[in-house]
Amino acid sequence: MAFRFHRRITLFPGVRLNLGKTGVSVSAGVRGATVTAGKRGVHGNVGLPGTGLSYRQRLDKATGFEADTYLLQAQVSREQWQQLNLRSAQQIDPIAALALFQLNRDMTKTGIFKPIQPK
Repeated sequence: MAFRFHRRITLFPGVRLNLGKTGVSVSAGVRGATVTAGKRGVHGNVGLPGTGLSYRQRLDKATGFEADTYLLQAQVSREQWQQLNLRSAQQIDPIAALALFQLNRDMTKTGIFKPIQPK
């Protein structure tokens, strides 16, 4: 059995200092929705007060928001797009279809995709 320690100190309304056995964090927000910053990063928390139901998601450390990562970009001309038969989209082989277009991608020597900047 392990010992636990947790103490929450309200600095002013909406902002709390959280003290625990393994570290310190700061939380800001209202009941049911907070953002917490600590040594494990920045997390967004939302919940339904009184139900025990909540959702927690890690936010991007550097910027405070989730970032999209692009791995592949296909450049398609208007004529090529108009030639696609989207009514039979379930029958299209994605690998064969991508071979028809100019691709923007970056891969390592071992074949792993690296992030790209869309054009």
